[in-house]
Amino acid sequence: MGAVRAQNPEIRGRFIVQDLPSTLAAVPRPPPAGVEFMPYDMFTPQPIRGAHVYYYRHLVPILQEQPRSKLLLVDLVLPDADVGMQEAVRDLSMFPIGGLERNEGQWRALLRESGLRIRRIWRGSEPEACVECAVDRSALGADL
Repeated sequence: MGAVRAQNPEIRGRFIVQDLPSTLAAVPRPPPAGVEFMPYDMFTPQPIRGAHVYYYRHLVPILQEQPRSKLLLVDLVLPDADVGMQEAVRDLSMFPIGGLERNEGQWRALLRESGLRIRRIWRGSEPEACVECAVDRSALGADL
């Protein structure tokens, strides 16, 4: 979040990183400038309401309450075709533990099952991408 804050100084508001107290205590330094750490257990109700963006995996109920909010996922998003060697090796390395790296179509299907849709995918120099998600209003019987 420190890099996001530094690369986007025009974004106003609070950047809050939530994690277990033990995880935050293990961080060797204080949070980057403009970023706050907040102890939080994902199995308890989300204390932050009305945020413009949530960077979290289990927030569909809050997103339904706050339809202008977004969910940002940072993970590998393989292309549907013409996968590079590095990405293919990462995908293959997941097999022994019963996992896989998802391609864009698989991400869309998975998120749709959760009542979400992909608004945009940002790709940079890293293998991971930032996936902007929002509530799929059509799945709720409402207009998009």
